[in-house]
Amino acid sequence: MAAQPPLTRVVLRAASVADDLGYVALADLADVLGPSTYRIIGGHMVTALVARWQLGAELYRETGDTDLGVPPVVVREEGLIGRLIERGYEQVEGNRFARPIDDVPVTVRGVEGLPSAVVDVLVPSYRTRARSNHRVSDDLVTTEVPGLALALQREPVLLHMQLHRLNGEQLDVEVAFPDEVAALTLKAFASQVRDKPTDLVDLWRCLEVAYAAGTDAAAFIEGEAAEGARIVRALFDRRDGAGMSTLVDEQRLSATAADERLTRIRALAQRVLPVP
Repeated sequence: MAAQPPLTRVVLRAASVADDLGYVALADLADVLGPSTYRIIGGHMVTALVARWQLGAELYRETGDTDLGVPPVVVREEGLIGRLIERGYEQVEGNRFARPIDDVPVTVRGVEGLPSAVVDVLVPSYRTRARSNHRVSDDLVTTEVPGLALALQREPVLLHMQLHRLNGEQLDVEVAFPDEVAALTLKAFASQVRDKPTDLVDLWRCLEVAYAAGTDAAAFIEGEAAEGARIVRALFDRRDGAGMSTLVDEQRLSATAADERLTRIRALAQRVLPVP
């Protein structure tokens, strides 16, 4: 059982240009997608769930690019790509769309021209082996994401978000995110298909979120959720294993802090995940 009820409205303030651009992308997507089925995944997902459960600044992580998960029908039949382009986004890669933003009051060192809000459009994997260059439609080649099918099947977490930009602008939007079970599952699979140290940090954050939500082992006994749970346990099985070593390096933890973090992660896993 959750220690306290979750928030349905959250207030976030940009602490960096990356945050600022991410907020613009979130607001754009909320407007462009309307009632369409979607989930915002990736770093923004974890940050939103951390805020939903009021877990504090220790779990903050800067996030810029916005990962949008949609079923293929939203791309093929609901004109998603055309709507993004009408909004001012340009297709800069197969599944990446960028919109230059001219009202960021901070100069980004090493970046020429205007900074951009960036959206990556992703679709679920419905097979054992996810494809990295899957043609969904004439205007989109993208990556299939393990765990996204589960996120789309489960009820979304709908959050009313008040997003404060660096220039003082306030964006008020409602955004759909995966629930706590799907979030942990998504991040577990992400750690297996790409080499991003932030995914390991996000797994710890997702365990904290799942514990705060009162999630227990019953949610992870079958399907993709069960496989996600097995991945998490394996990653943090040893202090010198790949998962823990990556997290320690990414967060620059001292030896003492690393030992404390591992103890915490194992305790969370015992409370949230099935016993292997």
